[in-house]
Amino acid sequence: MMGVSALNVEQIEQLKSAVVQGFDLAATQKYINEELEIPLSYMETRFLIADLGIELVDKNAVLKQEEEVQKAAQEQQQQAMVDEANEPVPTTGTGGGVQITQDSIERPGAVANGKVTFSDGERSSWYITAEGQLGLDSQTPGYQPSQADISEFQQALQNLLT
Repeated sequence: MMGVSALNVEQIEQLKSAVVQGFDLAATQKYINEELEIPLSYMETRFLIADLGIELVDKNAVLKQEEEVQKAAQEQQQQAMVDEANEPVPTTGTGGGVQITQDSIERPGAVANGKVTFSDGERSSWYITAEGQLGLDSQTPGYQPSQADISEFQQALQNLLT
């Protein structure tokens, strides 16, 4: 069985560099056998790595961690877009009792859509179809905003979309 003493300093550094590149144990064994021209069994390679204090990198764990970081970054970006889309836009009208926002992600079948909060606090989603029809989806079934709120909403919507 071969020990650490059989390797010179240059070979040890080459081995460490190879492992840092993400070699698993089998790839490390192949590297030692082919590149360093030292025939080692799988078990001998394992003992050599342990004797040198080298930690093998689990590629799958690294890839999974990178994916999780990317996923978290994407979720943050999407949340920022949603937050930005839901910021109230000041309205011009009776007194700002109606707040309206436009969503950055289009609703299927709509050319524009967003959210509205009426003066009584009721929230609704609004949308405009390709045919130019305006629709409201209220959180409360059967909700009807006051005539003043409807007028203010229409004015705010016109200001938002122009």
